[in-house]
Amino acid sequence: MGFSVSSSFAVIAFGTFVAMTALYTATTNAAESRQDAVAEQREHREAVVETAIDITSTDVQTAPCGIEVAVNNTGATELSVNGTDLLVDGEYRTGWEADATVDGDADTDVWLPGERLVVTVTDGIDTAPDRVKVVSESGVAATDRVTEGVTC
Repeated sequence: MGFSVSSSFAVIAFGTFVAMTALYTATTNAAESRQDAVAEQREHREAVVETAIDITSTDVQTAPCGIEVAVNNTGATELSVNGTDLLVDGEYRTGWEADATVDGDADTDVWLPGERLVVTVTDGIDTAPDRVKVVSESGVAATDRVTEGVTC
């Protein structure tokens, strides 16, 4: 009777040890994942707070019909031209990045604080647009209305 009780206890103790090891590992992984998510959320929030853009001009082009938009990075965050979105009259535009310039440089994707991004869009524009919206990669946006009465 003594040996069977000792063996049973050893099996139960070993099973408890294995279960606690698995529980510890799962709890540790969950805590680390939560910490990573909180840190990522904090970084995103800081990026949003430190990001600011300002549309300084929107000029309608007549031949071909299009629009030129100048946007200043007035925040403290380095932005990406390819990470920036453009909407003209509420329509999402693609392909404009290839012709965009940052302070006259067409070969860069980096848009530093204090620099001006100039975008020209002619594809798919048949009439002078009413409004333009530029959205940075962190979600900060600037909207401007195009001068009324201007036509292509």
